[in-house]
Amino acid sequence: MSYRVLSCFPFVGMALFSLLFVLLFNPTISLESQAFYFNLLLGGGVGGGLFYLIGSFIQRNEFSPLLEGWGFAAMLAIGAAPAFAMFGLHALSFTPPATGQMAAALGEIKQSELRLPALDVKNAPLVPKGLAIRKASAALSEIGSLSSQLTLGEMVKQEVNGKLVWVAFLERADFFKWFSLDSAPGYVVVSATDYSEVKVVTEIDGKPLSMKYGPGSYFGEDLRRHVWLNFSATSFFSQFTPEIDDSGRPFFVVPIARPLLGSQVFMTEGVLTVDAQTGEIKQYTADNAPAWVDLIESEDLVKTKIHKAGHFVNGAFNWSGKDKFKVSSLDQVFSSDGKSLWVAGITNTSFETGVQRFLFIDTRSGEISEHKVQGVVESRAKQIVVDS
Repeated sequence: MSYRVLSCFPFVGMALFSLLFVLLFNPTISLESQAFYFNLLLGGGVGGGLFYLIGSFIQRNEFSPLLEGWGFAAMLAIGAAPAFAMFGLHALSFTPPATGQMAAALGEIKQSELRLPALDVKNAPLVPKGLAIRKASAALSEIGSLSSQLTLGEMVKQEVNGKLVWVAFLERADFFKWFSLDSAPGYVVVSATDYSEVKVVTEIDGKPLSMKYGPGSYFGEDLRRHVWLNFSATSFFSQFTPEIDDSGRPFFVVPIARPLLGSQVFMTEGVLTVDAQTGEIKQYTADNAPAWVDLIESEDLVKTKIHKAGHFVNGAFNWSGKDKFKVSSLDQVFSSDGKSLWVAGITNTSFETGVQRFLFIDTRSGEISEHKVQGVVESRAKQIVVDS
């Protein structure tokens, strides 16, 4: 094999492994994402080094330099480019335009004279998540022999037909269970107001459920991979949240987000619904999404926005910590008019036990209202929200 051919080995390895790392380990294929360059650099380094060793052995059957002169310099330059790009983007996050964007990430916050908004007393979440998981796990015995091959997915709180419930989709327990089972047979619903109300749903309108797509599936049925390949490989997708519509049909709700330049803050631009049975993908804006879709503003996106807004409230070099704040807790509640809200307890970074205010964030539109409860300790503040 000629030296000219062998000299291409590291470049081929860098290209192949960079693409592999980006596709497998990070769904954000965005030039504005630091994580994208991290994966590009890591993949390029692993692939380039591996193929360099292979070429060295083929040429001389020993470890020896394969590229010399300009060729070696070119390899170093290509390998270093993602690193410079990644650190360059990180440096951008400390420039005034970037810090201004992050400080304003929450958008307009409406000031409220009311202590707290009117919450839905009939749907007070009396059943905590841990208890709901235990009750749902116990209910799996109703499925019979299949129960040993299944596991509970993420437990999500949702209002369905006016009732507050916890919903968890069933998933095949591991790769071998996925390989042997054609699909998962349904989901479990636990009332959020009465833990004795537990139901395993395996059919709708007399038709058995057959849920192929989910985070616990593999290959083409893996939820993230399915969305990348069939919708967009260049968009950022936030949490894949299981929700059921008012007829009981299972879906995954997937917010679409755009990163702010030089930061890890993402702004929601729409939402996808993915049918857990057929894999059908539909795109919506926050305004025209179906009424049963609750979590367009996902928990991760909201927490990051609050964190960045609080950290950069007075610029990047606020050494005194003036006015800095952070989120101490984030819980989902439902108002009396049926809206789903994130209630975020906001504390001063230097006084972590006292809640300054509550932010109530509409999980569909992202609209925020502020309710001050100055000087209340966090444990008492949470109780105020529940009791209201």
